[in-house]
Amino acid sequence: MTYIPITLTLSNISNQDLLVEIPKGTIFEVNDKKSHYQNVRIIKDLRIKLEPKQTVKLKGSGECVNPVRAVPHHITGRLTVFLSA
Repeated sequence: MTYIPITLTLSNISNQDLLVEIPKGTIFEVNDKKSHYQNVRIIKDLRIKLEPKQTVKLKGSGECVNPVRAVPHHITGRLTVFLSA
């Protein structure tokens, strides 16, 4: 299993404190779906409190979920949205 360091830039654009929780298992996809880079699954819960108008970089670790693809380095990703019925 390959572990990948991840960095998320989070911004609180509100005038109130904001608690951000990213649960273990959350998947981030590579922005370019035609790329040959792997998507990443968070391996540990992440949690941070942001003050009003604050922007922070949150660091964590993930694991690759597409073993036949290259490991992403400095690749922009996006949160995978799962819809429930």
